[in-house]
Amino acid sequence: MSWQDLYAFGAGPGRHGALSIHDGVQFGLSPDQLRAKAIRDCWERPFDGVLFLPGSNDNFWRRHAAVMLALQGSDWSPARIALARFSAAYAVGLLARPKPLVEVTRPHHLRTSELPGVRTFRSRRLESEHLTHVEGLPCTSAARTIRDFAWDLNVDALRRLAVPGIQRGWLAVEDLVAQQDSLGHGRARRRFDRLVAQLAARPVDSEFEWEVREGLDDRGLAPWPKPFPWRCADGVVINLDIAFPSAWLCIECDGRAKYMLGADFSTDRVRWSEASRCWQIIWLDYERWRSKRKAVLDDIEQRLEQADRSRPPALPAEPV
Repeated sequence: MSWQDLYAFGAGPGRHGALSIHDGVQFGLSPDQLRAKAIRDCWERPFDGVLFLPGSNDNFWRRHAAVMLALQGSDWSPARIALARFSAAYAVGLLARPKPLVEVTRPHHLRTSELPGVRTFRSRRLESEHLTHVEGLPCTSAARTIRDFAWDLNVDALRRLAVPGIQRGWLAVEDLVAQQDSLGHGRARRRFDRLVAQLAARPVDSEFEWEVREGLDDRGLAPWPKPFPWRCADGVVINLDIAFPSAWLCIECDGRAKYMLGADFSTDRVRWSEASRCWQIIWLDYERWRSKRKAVLDDIEQRLEQADRSRPPALPAEPV
């Protein structure tokens, strides 16, 4: 009998302070022994057969581990149930804040009990390549999560989820392309196809940048179609959010020069001073864009008209 080993197991990855009543067997503790201790020491019991270790943190991971234990038991290999939709979106980094509702998906043939605060989706296809594990919990991959959202969300909402994942390197357009055929030919497929087409045609690093580029398109202005790679004198390549190379004009959409390979450009004053000498830079935060959009676009047009066209255009950096 080893209560310490059980506590360590319950606090580890995949459990986060949640235990199945059967988890003690591997440590020589019967379900009756674990149940008796839980009653005696007033452990919290969120669902039938599931316990919370005393002192464990009440957070996203513990709540979702408890749901997984209640629906699938202690054996998650292979994963028959996975975090889905908003739960998966937070787990894989597409959302900054979790939603209060726990959302999971399961195969059509698998029956599960209904739990309070839990929304269950059914899936005809839940292959291993559509799943990932985060903090020990199975969840749908970033691309599969966005694919599932295509049933409920419009294209703009889908893009707001996808762009941060692409920016952070957790999602690629190619991953979304691989999910297209699994949606059939209905409305969800048409939404998803539009999303993929938009992201492939206009690579961006933030949803804010997308909005600014749409505004520029409406004015008939044509910047470089994606973040512009520019090589500094020391050889380091930085990416300017929105650039007009022939006018040496660029727009930084959040007020930070953040796209750089190898170091934090926002803290490198030498390189930033160099960029400022070479480029006209418009610092644009969302509040200014939201409240003074017309004035911002007018300013961009005026600067483009006044640019020195006799100056050779900026050239994109060649990959090393």
